[in-house]
Amino acid sequence: MCGSRSQEVATAYTDENGDYSITFNYKLQEGERYTFSEQYYGFPYYPEYLNTIDIAPGKTNTININAWKPIELKLNVTVLNNVNPPLMIRNEIDASNTSFLNTENIYDENISKTYTLRSKPDTDIKIIFWYYTGTNPFLTLHKKTYLYHTTLEDVNTLDYTIDCSTF
Repeated sequence: MCGSRSQEVATAYTDENGDYSITFNYKLQEGERYTFSEQYYGFPYYPEYLNTIDIAPGKTNTININAWKPIELKLNVTVLNNVNPPLMIRNEIDASNTSFLNTENIYDENISKTYTLRSKPDTDIKIIFWYYTGTNPFLTLHKKTYLYHTTLEDVNTLDYTIDCSTF
């Protein structure tokens, strides 16, 4: 049998400290395994799993999750000489190269505009501007990276002038 199916066998809610406990008695059939699925309520927090999720039947299992509320990066960007659009902007956690899957695409050759990305608070990040030249399969990546340490403020505002002819 290929594919997957799921069946809820237990539900838990965190307490005021973010701790939870699940107890259930479900006998796995051959080829089945336990998995973990979280559900967001309210503002979407980002989960970071601090260990791999491998639930061993018949044992006490611990899953450590660091959940945090994203901050906004307000990027006031002046773009010059964007003759190979799109110029793209993203941010990554510096230590892990983890991206937040939020990217802005800029098609104007010259523009000043504010772009908003989400990021992790109080963390070293990379803000990356990039574009490609050439045609498939011979694309050339042009990239400029800025290091920044986010604060605990809900909004971090930064100013950049990006001249695409310089990278």
